[in-house]
Amino acid sequence: MLVIDRDVLSPTMAMVINYLVDPHGTNIAEMAVLADGHCVARSVESERYDIYIGLYDDLDLSWRRLLHASNLSELEEERYLRLLTQRIVSKGY
Repeated sequence: MLVIDRDVLSPTMAMVINYLVDPHGTNIAEMAVLADGHCVARSVESERYDIYIGLYDDLDLSWRRLLHASNLSELEEERYLRLLTQRIVSKGY
């Protein structure tokens, strides 16, 4: 089980983690990677992707480091790694 002290995370990273782990427990409706590699999110109240997350590669690296530091089993870590690609759609704008 993933246990994270959210007080040490940036508000953006905490929001992303909440979405990845429990997409129904957050105000993010969807996250997307744009053609230029930037990651954005759309809140449940909006039809537009108006929340900037950052570069997808940076998000991926941060997520991997966080999972590694959480001392998960190899199987758990792989499961959480897949969440990033499963929950983020690609938009070719």
